[in-house]
Amino acid sequence: MQKEVTNSRPFFTGDGAVLGGWSKSPLFTLNTTGQKAVEKADCHRFFYAESKSCSIFITIEKTAFEFVVKIALRDKELKGTVADCVVKKVFLTNSSIPYLAGNEYEISHKGLNISQYELTDSLNIKCSFQNFAGYGDLFFDLTFRRHQGDSLNLAVPFNQKPKCFYLKSFQPDSTVTGKAELGDKSYDFSNNLGYFHTTLCRLPYRQIYRYVTANCKLDGKNFSLYFGSKLGDDLQGEENCYFTDGNMQKLSKIKFLGSDERIDKIWNFKSGIHAVNITFKPEIYKNSPVFIKCDKTTVVHGSLYGEFALLNSEPVNLTSIPAQMVFTVL
Repeated sequence: MQKEVTNSRPFFTGDGAVLGGWSKSPLFTLNTTGQKAVEKADCHRFFYAESKSCSIFITIEKTAFEFVVKIALRDKELKGTVADCVVKKVFLTNSSIPYLAGNEYEISHKGLNISQYELTDSLNIKCSFQNFAGYGDLFFDLTFRRHQGDSLNLAVPFNQKPKCFYLKSFQPDSTVTGKAELGDKSYDFSNNLGYFHTTLCRLPYRQIYRYVTANCKLDGKNFSLYFGSKLGDDLQGEENCYFTDGNMQKLSKIKFLGSDERIDKIWNFKSGIHAVNITFKPEIYKNSPVFIKCDKTTVVHGSLYGEFALLNSEPVNLTSIPAQMVFTVL
């Protein structure tokens, strides 16, 4: 049984164990009992923004002794062309790495300068990058404004590994404003949809993590979707859900049916007899899938088709809504 949390509570118990569950708002507080564990944990921040002319995917990661930035920009006029780049900065000690779970940080390395700061209802990320992937200098200044509805917040323990945990916060259908420049081309973002999510984790071993997400207008309403593959003791909460105008519909276990080795093939997502029946179809251009590969992260562009037919809920039909399928290593 999934456990919904409705009141603020600490992420760790007094003896350092993780309290599992999920909530529709950020209710998990990082108490001092587990503060050192959190500071030593891997942190991953994912950002996605899309306008009529381009899309930007950004991942900022802090691992044991590395700070990793992955950026990919897709110019839609160029169809299948994607410019991407990865920058890694190695530190001698873990304590020297910027603390991503905080509200503000800035880092410079090898022609890259990237910074982030958070306010009560928004998050700003700014970047300048010299000679980005051979396309010229890259610059972007984007503000993600949080919507007023639900968000997905999840705390997952690992019962056999009490020092391991997985903490997730997903902010759907954020409003993105700002601009981006690459070489002599400029891209404007004016109240476009985007998303961002943060993961803090200490996992027992490295593993492939898959998720699919979508943000779009559906029948005149803001629609967002997030499916994530299994991590830890998921009996207390799954990452699977969708949002309609800020209202979250929580889903239980979903089967991921596809092949990690064939990103040009479809993936199916199923639950129950007919409750969830969704298909992800990759976008194909010149007989190849449109995808981004940044180090150990692959993002495949595509579309979702299918239906949600849940008890006590109106059916939701998806017909060719834009989506991204992401494969990464945590």
